Amino acid sequence: MINSADPASAAPTLVGHFDRLHDASADPWRVMSRWYEIRKRRLLLAALPDEHYGRVLELGCSTGVLSHELAARSDRLLAVDFSSAAIERARQRLDGLKQVELQCHDITQGIPEGAFDLVVLSEVGYYLSEDQFDRLVREITESTPPSGQLLLCHWRHQEGDFRQRPADVHGRVLSDPAWQLIISHQEEDFLLHVVIRTAVAPATGEGSDR
Repeated sequence: MINSADPASAAPTLVGHFDRLHDASADPWRVMSRWYEIRKRRLLLAALPDEHYGRVLELGCSTGVLSHELAARSDRLLAVDFSSAAIERARQRLDGLKQVELQCHDITQGIPEGAFDLVVLSEVGYYLSEDQFDRLVREITESTPPSGQLLLCHWRHQEGDFRQRPADVHGRVLSDPAWQLIISHQEEDFLLHVVIRTAVAPATGEGSDR
């Protein structure tokens, strides 16, 4: 069932920014028409090592183009975005997919509750400050059981609305002992990594047998 709800606590700058982008265009980044975006999406999906996942969390779903593909490989998909305008477009695109839930949600205030077998963080991390991103990764780690996966995919070139360098977003996760790299794909324009949750205790990094 697809639901749409207002975020309990919103970061006005980010929420307003993404609402303006989605109000101005039905496809702000031309993900349906640009070959770069189409090819990147295919590579992202091909990089996922498992054919099917139980519960999946997509952070920053925008209009739901990638969500539609992820739904076909999920028992349950929770897709969230800052923008209510984006969620409304995603709701129209994904209408009828009973395994999908949509939420307008401010990830700077934390991620939705639950345990997830796969978390997808694509083209979102660099909009967050270092502190916000570190908190996000901690909560993803706490919500992902050992052998759960996190996929990161980001444009490599600095843009005016980025709060972090794209390489730093990936580097902060790749250096975290709670995650082990299993897939790495790098091109001139984007980075793509898949990491798997290890048995390392998130708070201390101790007690791991890996």
